Amino acid sequence: MTNKEVMHWINVCCLNYILTDPDSEEKVLEARDVISQLIKNNYKDSENNYKWISTNEELPEDDGAVLVSYQGMIIKAGWDSKAGCFYNLINTLDLINDHVAAWMPLPEPYNIRRETNK
Repeated sequence: MTNKEVMHWINVCCLNYILTDPDSEEKVLEARDVISQLIKNNYKDSENNYKWISTNEELPEDDGAVLVSYQGMIIKAGWDSKAGCFYNLINTLDLINDHVAAWMPLPEPYNIRRETNK
């Protein structure tokens, strides 16, 4: 089940619960938002390593730069949610959708302070 499918069913459950107990709406919606954030954070494992996401299973929700597995290489590409396509960041007219097998969010930038405080 993809993250979008999980969120769909969580929303269905929340709405059904609110219909049976209208006084619970605020807490139920707060719980739904927390679950949604946990799902988004699931892209990272416990060591903050990002996981590849198959383009057959899910596409990025937000516009911007991501890493893609493209023709056997890993490159930084752009994602346009309105057009529903990945594009080459160097030549933005070069759509690379047909050859992208998987994607992942960009990792966090290196933080030298974090390393020196260990």
